[in-house]
Amino acid sequence: APLGARGSLRFASSIAEAVIDADFIVEAVPERLETKHAVYADVEAHAGDNVIIASSTSGIMPTDLQAKIQAPLCPRPVHQ
Repeated sequence: APLGARGSLRFASSIAEAVIDADFIVEAVPERLETKHAVYADVEAHAGDNVIIASSTSGIMPTDLQAKIQAPLCPRPVHQ
């Protein structure tokens, strides 16, 4: 994807504000499952239904990350 216009970077004061219009979210919080679950709950409460959430984790299984998400999986594989 092309870089955004110079000066287009913005900061949000909350997860809700950051994800409200997002299509793709990258979660990059400490490797603590309870912290990630709390962030995902906040994201899920404020993001759109079709948002893709990626994680920076290297040591937590995807099934554990998704354990408390209401709609954890895409209904079908996404191919491009």
